Parts: sequence; structure tokens; C-alpha cells
Amino acid sequence: MVAQNESSSPKANVSLFEQGIRCRIEAFALNAEALIEQAQKRDVVDMVESLELKLIELSHLLNDAKMLRDITQS
Repeated sequence: MVAQNESSSPKANVSLFEQGIRCRIEAFALNAEALIEQAQKRDVVDMVESLELKLIELSHLLNDAKMLRDITQS
């Protein structure tokens, strides 16, 4: 039987999951500048498409954050 590596422990996995969410939040915030540029250029078609993509991205991020909350509260 192979000993389980500490990095694959549930606690380490939750920590990595949380770190990934934090990185995605930072990336989301940094990418918001592109939306501002599109709004200033009045490129409505690109702006709408970008907003739709950001909405999907934010929805996935929220779901992952809720899952992290549920995992850490158990």
C-alpha cells in the first residue's frame, strides 16, 4: 500500500481550492479594466459580449465560493 502524500490530503486540497478562487477573483478584478475601455470606446456589441462572458465567469466563481464555504463549515 502506498502512503498518501501530505499534498494530497483533504486539508491541502481545500487550501489549494481556496487559493485558486482567490486568484480567479484577482484576475476578474484586473480584467474589469477591459470593460471600462470598451465602454469608453462606445463599442456596445463588444461590451455586451464581454459582460455576458463576465456574468458566466462570475456565476462559476460564486458557485465555487459557495462550495468552499460549505466545505469549510462542515
